[in-house]
Amino acid sequence: MAGGQVPETDSLALVALYDSTDGAGWIVNTNWLQPGQPVSTWYGITVGNDSVAEIELADNNLKGVIPPQIGDLGRLYNLILYSNQLTGSIPVEICNLSNLETLSLYDNGLTGSIPSEISNLTNLEYLILDYNQLTGPIPAEIGNLTSLKALYLFNNQLTDSIPPEIGNMSSLVYFELDDNELTGPIPPEIGNLTGLRNISLNNNQLEGPIPHEIGNLVELEYLHLQDNRLGDSIPHEIGNISSLKYVRLHRNQLTGSIPAGFGGMQDLTNLLLSDNKLSGPVPEDIKNIPSYCQFDIYNNYFTFSDLVPITGIAAATFSYSPQLDVAVSPRRVDKSTGDDLQIDISDYAVPEITAADNLYKWWLDDDSITPYSASPVLELTGLSDADSGFYHCSMINSDFPDLTLYTDPVHLVIDAPVDITLNPDSVDENITPGYVVGTLSADDPDQQSGHTFALIEGDGNNDLDNYLFIIDGTDLIINDSPDYEMKPEFHIYVRATDEDFKTFDKALFVYVRDLVETGMEDIGLNNIKIYPNPACNMIHIQLPAGAAHCIIELCDINGKTLYREERGGAGEIDISDYPAGIYYMRIIYNKQTVTRKIIKK
Repeated sequence: MAGGQVPETDSLALVALYDSTDGAGWIVNTNWLQPGQPVSTWYGITVGNDSVAEIELADNNLKGVIPPQIGDLGRLYNLILYSNQLTGSIPVEICNLSNLETLSLYDNGLTGSIPSEISNLTNLEYLILDYNQLTGPIPAEIGNLTSLKALYLFNNQLTDSIPPEIGNMSSLVYFELDDNELTGPIPPEIGNLTGLRNISLNNNQLEGPIPHEIGNLVELEYLHLQDNRLGDSIPHEIGNISSLKYVRLHRNQLTGSIPAGFGGMQDLTNLLLSDNKLSGPVPEDIKNIPSYCQFDIYNNYFTFSDLVPITGIAAATFSYSPQLDVAVSPRRVDKSTGDDLQIDISDYAVPEITAADNLYKWWLDDDSITPYSASPVLELTGLSDADSGFYHCSMINSDFPDLTLYTDPVHLVIDAPVDITLNPDSVDENITPGYVVGTLSADDPDQQSGHTFALIEGDGNNDLDNYLFIIDGTDLIINDSPDYEMKPEFHIYVRATDEDFKTFDKALFVYVRDLVETGMEDIGLNNIKIYPNPACNMIHIQLPAGAAHCIIELCDINGKTLYREERGGAGEIDISDYPAGIYYMRIIYNKQTVTRKIIKK
């Protein structure tokens, strides 16, 4: 075709683009739709081989939607419409552009999901959709884009997990999904992308460990994983990536120690590890990081002894203060009036805290009670009620002058209850609700009786069965009929309070005694058949002929009834909608019960 003309389908697709994006209001629309002006002269259009090869209308005030006719431009190589005011969804017809190499739609107002048909764009090298309002998951089919070099999806509202199929994108160099709402783990298949230079997954809700396979990415320069919920330790394999320049892992839930290897990264500019749960000695090789590097480790659990290996580090910015409080054990000390007390904080502290030049100061509640000294020991004699309270220790060290460490408090309690006993602590199965299990008593150095008891909230496990019990005076009463086969023990959390309103809390166990249940043999109910077990979908039940009117119940592990019916003979129960786990089936006949454990796969 002469004069820069193109096929009619191409012309009509461009007219549709003009009409649907307010072409008359574009900043530049030179020669568009002008009589006698060939398409090749239209602003932003490149023609090649008598077809439209490129549309480049970035930052040109396009308003409206991308028309579906865009998919008729069969020889289009580059579609560049970034920094406009485009709205609506990405038309699935774009995925017909099998020759497309660049799709750049960033900085618009596009909504909806990324079409799964994008897998058809097998020649695509640059997919740039950042700064939009895209929602939904990243389609697994994106893994078919094996020619893709850059995947920019940041600053959207994408959800769900990162598909493991990204490990098939063997040409990928830039992988940026930050500032979305992605969840789940970082797939280990990311380690297949050995040409990656940039991983930016920050500002999401990712969980789980950083995969060890990241150590395979020997050309990686940018590792941005900050502001997620990543846990576990930093993989030591990261220390093998000598090309790293920016390592940003701050504001996660990482634990363990810092691995060795960062000191060998000669271009390292950022090593940001703050706001995690890291602890342990800092590797000495970190003293070798470049002098211009920013190294942040504040808001972790590092102590002065952990920092000693990097004394004198020459990093341009080394931020190590504050640190989280030093854990201690035990957290409570019980004493009687007149006793003496000695607390050596180096023994109470869970991590190692001693270091040369440490100085220690002791506090009672918010008041300092000793000056700074080289001794980590607090000694009190002739204790009285006035000494009760919360003691903690602060520590300083001249090698790290910006940091003051504080321990968790140790609660000193004078003349309070020190133990709670339930006697007896077991009960027969099948007893009626309202039964008194046993009597509660408190061990107290200055009060032999008269304590009050209450069920209180615990940690979610040690108070799991509080709701099944009440306390009447010193009597613990069960409001359930326990079944050993369903629940052989109960967990309760109890507080004892003395007449001075001092308290002691303790987790108690109530054990259920297994009884030999009789009365079922005459109908052979102990020979029932339940199969398959474990099961996925249907459970088949075969009852003996004599069991004409049995009640069948299916209960969860906490005793909640999920299914109940009366039947005899054979039947089945559909468990396909129940989550995997342990359940119990009860067969009740003539006030007698047989219980069987059921495993749902």
